[in-house]
Amino acid sequence: MHARAESGCGHVYAGLRLGIKEPFLKRQADAEFGVRVDDLSDIVYVGASGATASRDESISKVEAKAQLKYLVAVPPEHIDIPTLRRAIEVARTAGVAELILRTAQSCLREAVAAKAKDFQA
Repeated sequence: MHARAESGCGHVYAGLRLGIKEPFLKRQADAEFGVRVDDLSDIVYVGASGATASRDESISKVEAKAQLKYLVAVPPEHIDIPTLRRAIEVARTAGVAELILRTAQSCLREAVAAKAKDFQA
């Protein structure tokens, strides 16, 4: 699996469960098959139960941490601000470490600043 994130705030890691709304199967240059996603909004975090974690308040600490990592693994201008705000609160309730919460809040501030900059332009 080849995965790369363009953000300094987070990363994609092995074991992260994702759903893809409109996957496109493509043969790569090395003759392996891969999944291409044209829009970041087509990728959703999926919890252990198969339900989208952003809609589930009763997620585990591990799932809440994974959701935060997923949400900040994109450039600040692509972060879904309301979803990240809610995920931070869910993660706090689930008992995620304060350091991870502060990192997510920092990424949230960067996203808000990026949106404000886009709005002013």
